Amino acid sequence: MGLAVLRTLLDSIKSSSPPWYALIADEATDVANHGQLNLSIRWVSDDYEISEDPVGLYVLPNAKAETLYFVITDILTRCSLPLDMCRGQAYDGASTMQGVRSGLASRIKHDNPAALSVHCLAHCLNLCLQEEGRKLPFIRDALDLVRELLS
Repeated sequence: MGLAVLRTLLDSIKSSSPPWYALIADEATDVANHGQLNLSIRWVSDDYEISEDPVGLYVLPNAKAETLYFVITDILTRCSLPLDMCRGQAYDGASTMQGVRSGLASRIKHDNPAALSVHCLAHCLNLCLQEEGRKLPFIRDALDLVRELLS
């Protein structure tokens, strides 16, 4: 069923005119210490409706920029989404993702100069909320309590 949903999504992206898209990716380590990559595609339909759809969650052998690059380009190849149609990239601020010399964004930009990279707005908002929340004692204490309970 998941494959059918993915095929329908990809058909919609490819049939939009022009079929441009942006990549949104984040790497995280789960409780079993396995690296995982969450990849989403942001695109605009012919009716100018903006969609941001998850493509999948992929296990990573390591969190190096080179590995992330190969995994993402492999996913795009399997989805028949040409990298030259990518117009944007959004990642967190980690050097693996945004590194100027050898980060994921730089590697993709090398292959496709039109794929502009930005710091993910949701991640920026999360960082701001964390910083401001730490200034208010009742929020700070509540977050510390939740963190303690989850440990």
